[in-house]
Amino acid sequence: MELPIIFALLVMSFNGALLAELKGRRVFLWAMICLFLPVAIILLLCLPSLRRCSSCGEKVKRASKACHRCGLALANTDQRTQRPARNRPFHNS
Repeated sequence: MELPIIFALLVMSFNGALLAELKGRRVFLWAMICLFLPVAIILLLCLPSLRRCSSCGEKVKRASKACHRCGLALANTDQRTQRPARNRPFHNS
């Protein structure tokens, strides 16, 4: 009877780790929190996404225009591809 509960907790922990990775949070920490407190996934969903400043390494909100620590203007990049975001639609020429 305990096996399905253990499996469900491990799945919640894995989902928490994946969500933490997407949000720029600490993966191992959130995996452990979600393992022992599965409701923490709701909290993780509510937290803003983060990215690192290329100059000082400080974590800042993904929507920020400048780093709050060093003042560097942050480029609007897509975190998955590390390319500048497009402001216009793609046209084949």
